[in-house]
Amino acid sequence: MSIARIKAGSFCFFVMAAIALTSCRSHSDFPSNQSHALKDFRKVRLNHGVALLFEDEGHLASHHPMIEQEVRRTIEVVAAKWDIGRLSIRVFASQTNVIPEIGLNGYTPSATEIRLFIHPTFQSLDDSIETHLFPLLAHEMHHARRTRLVGYGSTLLEAVVSEGLADHFSMEVAGVEPPVWSVSVQGETLDHWIFKASEAWLEPGYRHAEWFYGTHPDIPRWTGYAIGFALVDRYLQTHPHQSASQLVGAFASAFVP
Repeated sequence: MSIARIKAGSFCFFVMAAIALTSCRSHSDFPSNQSHALKDFRKVRLNHGVALLFEDEGHLASHHPMIEQEVRRTIEVVAAKWDIGRLSIRVFASQTNVIPEIGLNGYTPSATEIRLFIHPTFQSLDDSIETHLFPLLAHEMHHARRTRLVGYGSTLLEAVVSEGLADHFSMEVAGVEPPVWSVSVQGETLDHWIFKASEAWLEPGYRHAEWFYGTHPDIPRWTGYAIGFALVDRYLQTHPHQSASQLVGAFASAFVP
């Protein structure tokens, strides 16, 4: 599970696996490219044109071997699906830019960069890295590939589909169960919100935080992720020979019920 944060028009937002639990933040809330000058900056060249950059100022030093192991494992699996191309994976220590339940988070600002945020004092951090980093990074790598091909999108429909595809991809390559946010809204409640969302599918000015993070009092937390997951799931059920990896460049309109 992960979250990519993208700026489109006059609004900005996170997209996930995840799944930020705070409202959208400005770019100033995230480490800038200038962090490469950090004294404890460490760069590791991996296969398939991927560079792993530890920019955690030493706060995650004891976890570097496990993080590197999980990143290597993920890129080898993803590389079997498509040509990854040039990609930088930057690792930061953060107590705020993480999913509170797992102490990790992801952000994909472009097709060539992924940022991973890890809470250095999160309880059972090794277990969380071992369990969640692979699917989280896979989710972000799907965003990076989709951004390269068709873009993440600027409408509600495009956003939910991008998230739904990324979550299904993490399941496809990591062999995990549906992420908790993707099935957080179900049954009649989900059908209700799919209908409500369909009324604003193509509006570029939709409020991402309200649909995805629960900042609106009437919209359940993670509704956008659940909608996207359901749309993609229904598509895959009627197209059983296709997969989220194959659909990485599909237009969002293909998933409209």
